Amino acid sequence: MAGVHRLVQLAKQAGQDVNATKIMIIVPKSVLNFWYEKVQEWTTLGSKVVVVTEQKYTETPEGLVRFKNALVVITTPYVLRAAVRTSFNMPPKPMSDAEPLDKLMVRKPKLPPIH
Repeated sequence: MAGVHRLVQLAKQAGQDVNATKIMIIVPKSVLNFWYEKVQEWTTLGSKVVVVTEQKYTETPEGLVRFKNALVVITTPYVLRAAVRTSFNMPPKPMSDAEPLDKLMVRKPKLPPIH
């Protein structure tokens, strides 16, 4: 994490436009709190570390502000899959661990170039 944030700082100092500044940690739900505690222990980011246990938390005004201000987002594969389904207007359905994320996408997202 420190390396990613250092690269972002260097790019900004060099006058480059940096669009991706968040780190997303995807873990099983059973270890969400463990990861949150460790990231808090290892960094000085404090409230800039956010745990998202359900997609609906990012849809409330308070949750959206916390998500936008976060530098590190810790979540589960299920939340990520639900977000992909919402982004691509796909009907909700139960998801198994065996269902790969790329199979869920009807179209591939247009990603910004990496400089």
